[in-house]
Amino acid sequence: MNLLKKLESHKLLLFVLKRLSEGYKSSDGRIYLVGGAVRDLIIDGEKINDLDILITSGYPLDYAENLKNEGLTDHIRGESIYNTAKLIIEYQKKSFCIDINHARTEQYINPGSLPEIEWVDSLFFDVSRRDFSINAIAMSLNSDSFGEVLDYLNGIEDLGKKKIRVLHNDSFIDDPIRIFRLIRYMKRLGLTIEGNTKSLLKNAVIDNLLANVSGDRIFDELVKCLSEEYSHLYFEAFDTYGIFKDFHFDTTALKRFEKDPSFITMKGDNSLDTILLKILLLGSPVFLQYNMPKGYKRFIENYLNNCIEWKKRILLTSSDSELHGIASSLQDESILAIAFSSVPEDKACALIKHYFSSLKWMKTHLTGRDLISMGVEQGKQISIILGEILEEKIQGNIEDSLEAEIEFIEKKLGRNV
Repeated sequence: MNLLKKLESHKLLLFVLKRLSEGYKSSDGRIYLVGGAVRDLIIDGEKINDLDILITSGYPLDYAENLKNEGLTDHIRGESIYNTAKLIIEYQKKSFCIDINHARTEQYINPGSLPEIEWVDSLFFDVSRRDFSINAIAMSLNSDSFGEVLDYLNGIEDLGKKKIRVLHNDSFIDDPIRIFRLIRYMKRLGLTIEGNTKSLLKNAVIDNLLANVSGDRIFDELVKCLSEEYSHLYFEAFDTYGIFKDFHFDTTALKRFEKDPSFITMKGDNSLDTILLKILLLGSPVFLQYNMPKGYKRFIENYLNNCIEWKKRILLTSSDSELHGIASSLQDESILAIAFSSVPEDKACALIKHYFSSLKWMKTHLTGRDLISMGVEQGKQISIILGEILEEKIQGNIEDSLEAEIEFIEKKLGRNV
């Protein structure tokens, strides 16, 4: 199989791969595209931005520096633990994130530990260490065979059968994080789990192999799942296979959020932390077990402890100004979590949608500096008066215009300004 024809419909990708090929200067080495990008080309995937480049000779950082000298990239980061290079290539407003690795073998001394590696000059040995057959397919970037596919482990056959299969029986023992990857690929690509792989997965869950993995790595994998478009499917699968033995995920609110695009219009800026919102929608304390940003932990604990009371306060509001006062005192993620955790016909959901569509973005035309120029004494009085103007506007007592606000100030001060 040769993927050159498929690449012709990905012109930017083809250009970048050609430049990567030309930039590899080695008399005895070979260069390949491996993993997910090859898999996605075969199944006609649309977004192929993450590229895993494998070389069989030379040093990844030297190769990356050569690409930089040729003007292909300015963004290089080396990782000393495996002597790899990461870089970003930007071409015609599209970014490609590229990992450059030397072909290697891996040996896991302890379950869940990082592997010990040995560099080799063999593509076969490198792909044999990978997680699943569908990620062990390679494509030549060499000038004598550009686009040719090398599939030593029958990954293409598994793709055709829509199966996901581990490459050896110790796969989950060596790296239990592969449990998360299996769920992610299965749901993203619409695959079923091959029979032996399913048995190995069940054994890994029974043996609680994830206990051997650091909290940092587990939280990172959960974030990757939450980053998917329909992440509720991943957490439903966690329940199906008992991945988190003592925890169950109620995905009702998360599913409602992911299937209802109205949140986009409700939230009128780009500051929403979608990952945090999804965690709140799942409402599970399981996330608190793992290492996460400190701000996240405080935020999640605060929400779990207070969301019921916040919803009651919202339901008890009798005016737009009361609703604005309560809602504006909370973070947007908390308010939206309450909205999507309520059925669409629920009064709380309707009130929160009203807040985002009509009230949140209301502000005064006058500023504190304007009030000082009008003769208002500098200090707390400034914020008090601006608050009064905003409340009058929310209640509909004054129009949303600079002239109406000035007229309000004139009446309040008892003189023309």
